[in-house]
Amino acid sequence: MDFDPLQKGIVDTALEARSIDLRSYEESDASTIRVELVPRVLMNLDQGVMVLNAVLTHFEVREAQAAVAPTQPQTGKSDWAFLREIDTMVQEAHSPEAVKDIAFFSMGEMRRRRARIEKILGKDDIWLILSELDGGLRYVYKALTALEAAMCQLSGVTPRLGFFTELHRALATRQVYGRFRQEVDSGGEPDPDGVYDRMRSVAVGIAKLIGRDIYPDLRVTDRGEIRKLQRRALDWLKGGRGADPEAGLRLWQDCSAFTGLLREVSRRQELFEHDTKALAGALERAENLAGTGVVTREFVESVQPLFGKDDELDRLLDEGAGTETARWLMVLQRLQSGFM
Repeated sequence: MDFDPLQKGIVDTALEARSIDLRSYEESDASTIRVELVPRVLMNLDQGVMVLNAVLTHFEVREAQAAVAPTQPQTGKSDWAFLREIDTMVQEAHSPEAVKDIAFFSMGEMRRRRARIEKILGKDDIWLILSELDGGLRYVYKALTALEAAMCQLSGVTPRLGFFTELHRALATRQVYGRFRQEVDSGGEPDPDGVYDRMRSVAVGIAKLIGRDIYPDLRVTDRGEIRKLQRRALDWLKGGRGADPEAGLRLWQDCSAFTGLLREVSRRQELFEHDTKALAGALERAENLAGTGVVTREFVESVQPLFGKDDELDRLLDEGAGTETARWLMVLQRLQSGFM
């Protein structure tokens, strides 16, 4: 079988998964989601399984063999374990057997995701439903971009999709959260006369965050909280400058507390492992620059992936080259001590 038709099926199905944007349903109701959104996601999962089966057939693996993969949800299994394991499998995909492993493994996971969606369709909690639908779409896109990357490595064909590791996505998420935290906390706690302007700025920041390309990659639980804060902010702002300033201050405090909780993204396994190495390297480079008194542009760029981890470090990164090395050393030493 020619690889071109296989690649087209992989690309078309992956792009369809990516095109199903859940944002427009985050303010909807369960009935609408079940009627309009669920069938599209289930169809995409089914198409994903068909594509994976075509790949296995291409490599002379019988469908009957692939069908032995469990089809029931596994309790206690991390939703993110599959995504991280796919990263490892792609890195080690140097043979047809490795490609078959990705397809076989992904087929079982897609079937599990479908079963999980069907299990909660009677629920009225829209965020529970959206979480399961989001998980199904993530699985399809992740599996198929990984599969195309692995197959193109073997065949020498140029990939049409981009494959991104969970580390790549986690770093991008942390940077977006860091910028959002800066927008909310800029200037510290507002006084009663300034709370309206601050909350208007926060509402704009939330709208910008929801509109970002990376928003669908954020965890559904975070998106649910973001939407709740957005509704509260818009409702309060309807009162104009005559709105209760004490209520506005409490609302700002809730927004600030939430952005603080978003720092927990750094506890993800892939970021913890990344940061341990990155901090050690950054500290060593800063020590080598101690004699010059200031850091270079190259140094700042090398530390940029840590943006969003720490407010003081973020300020140094924004100030950029020419800042005092001693300030960097203090921050980096403090952060590294947290890993020891």
